[in-house]
Amino acid sequence: MFNFYGIDHLNITVKNLEKSVDYYQRLFGFEVFESGDYRGTPFKIIGLSNKAMLCMYENPKLEVQNNNIGHFGFNIEFTDDIVEKLEANGNEIELSEKFAGGL
Repeated sequence: MFNFYGIDHLNITVKNLEKSVDYYQRLFGFEVFESGDYRGTPFKIIGLSNKAMLCMYENPKLEVQNNNIGHFGFNIEFTDDIVEKLEANGNEIELSEKFAGGL
């Protein structure tokens, strides 16, 4: 059996690579670790070393309903201004009862 330490990265397809990279850089301060072209498809690996990594491939013809990832989550320090920051970046926020009392 392997010793499991965590997930190295998620591989996702995005409609606009630069817009997606910019979003995660603004929200989480993600860095670009690698960029290139794989079989004619531009990609970037971004994230925070030893915390979270995303490998994003660009497909301008991507239809949202064809995306196989419903969502993925990050563990973050929850502060009162986080909802404002997320909404300012175009996110719709649904808070569970667990967090609703803290706002």
